[in-house]
Amino acid sequence: MPVQEIEEEPWVEIVPPIAAMLINGIAVSGVVSWKCNNSGGNNAGTFEARVVDDTGSRINDFNQGDTVEFYARLPDDSSATLVFGGALDTIGYEMRDFPIIILKGKDWLGRFMRRIYDADVSAQEVSVTLKAIVSQFSDLNQSNIDVTAFSPERVTFGRVNSLAALQRLAQMVNYRFWVSPDKYFYFKALTSLGTTTDSITFGGASGNVMTVDKQEDTNELYNKITVYGKPASAYALAEDATSQATYGVRELEVLNDAIQTPEDADTVAAAALLAFKNPRNIYQFKTILLKDVRLGDQLAATVSYLGLSSTLLEVAELGFEFNNRGVITTLTLGEKRPTLPWEASQTLKKTSAIETVGAYDSYYTTFTELGRRQAVATARASYSHNLSAGDS
Repeated sequence: MPVQEIEEEPWVEIVPPIAAMLINGIAVSGVVSWKCNNSGGNNAGTFEARVVDDTGSRINDFNQGDTVEFYARLPDDSSATLVFGGALDTIGYEMRDFPIIILKGKDWLGRFMRRIYDADVSAQEVSVTLKAIVSQFSDLNQSNIDVTAFSPERVTFGRVNSLAALQRLAQMVNYRFWVSPDKYFYFKALTSLGTTTDSITFGGASGNVMTVDKQEDTNELYNKITVYGKPASAYALAEDATSQATYGVRELEVLNDAIQTPEDADTVAAAALLAFKNPRNIYQFKTILLKDVRLGDQLAATVSYLGLSSTLLEVAELGFEFNNRGVITTLTLGEKRPTLPWEASQTLKKTSAIETVGAYDSYYTTFTELGRRQAVATARASYSHNLSAGDS
């Protein structure tokens, strides 16, 4: 069974240099505790910090928009690691044994939530549009933004916040974006993520995990799949009665011009149903600070009572918590499961290779073309009215 967590003892200042909080580049004293979360799902990460107001007027030292950085190190480390960077959003107050200032904010993506983007873009590759938004509203480094090789005919953004605009672009091409603490903006294909950087083990002499919890993620669960290809005869419907009885009917439509026969439609529907009819397993580990672990990386996880034995799981979220007990890392790991556009493209790629192609070069070309056409079809299905990103 998981080890019971020890509750934080409040109002004890963190002893430097185990952890440090910087506001506008200056170390803050009197920090009781802080925690932060780096989201890997096309959204902004968050933080919360508690600072003792020993003078009764320290709340005046903090302002909305101040830059905030968190550092941490293990006792054997020679230098601290930057684990979070962002800006201050809200400033609150709490009276306990001591007056406490509560600071909350978001990572560098938070600024996009406060900026409106309104544009009509024609025949422009997706990453070019994305870079224009990033440049307009931030000073983030763009060297890790990948080219997508997809140029939608037209995309209309109807006065949405710029984070929503980035999310729409990522959804078009099945990409994921996030920002690192040192202000690098990442835009990567889901299928390109995942390099094994470390291993985590619960229990035994080699265990480096304190607690582990398993959850079910039903956000992307679908048990009634309808596939529409071109021509209209390329149609299929796949359902799973067991999943529907458990989770209710969860419908998903696939529109893909690359599906040109009823047999192809059946194949795609079956593959999509297999991939999405059951919840995705999510595991949350609490452990010591793991260096060189980034969002999208894979970790080899071993938890015998959960049936995990060096099982590769993807880092979906990365959180840190610091108090007088020391440094705790919270890793949210998920089973790698392809989203629908990639799954449909992969299925058709295999069919084409077996039935008509054969050669590796043609096999790869077919996959690339089908993937591109799937992205186009997905964008059309998701963004009607000329791919209007302003419509909800």
